Amino acid sequence: MRLCLLAGRVDKAQFLLKNIRRKFKHTYVHQQWLQALYNAIDAADEGSLSDEAIEEFQTFFDNVRNPELRGMPGDNIDGTNLFGNINVLRLELAALRQHYILRQPLAGNWRQVLASISE
Repeated sequence: MRLCLLAGRVDKAQFLLKNIRRKFKHTYVHQQWLQALYNAIDAADEGSLSDEAIEEFQTFFDNVRNPELRGMPGDNIDGTNLFGNINVLRLELAALRQHYILRQPLAGNWRQVLASISE
């Protein structure tokens, strides 16, 4: 779903969110965050996201880019489990921030995108 948003396929991201066939009991916090992000992008209608949506995004991004976080949580049963590579998630979120929060193109701005991971 994050990759659909990165590709500008907001419609495809919503399709995936609406057609979830399995339960996300271990990752529901992330799934709800993605749904809220989609809703904010859809409501903005190619404009700026609301201040509340930006704050929610930034809070999640700050948690993920924390240098003390060495890997994805794997033992939690509180709905915050995420599986995968933490560095890939950081890059995806930095690119989403560049596109939807800062409203800047990715092309030609990769140094800025990468620098935002360590801000």
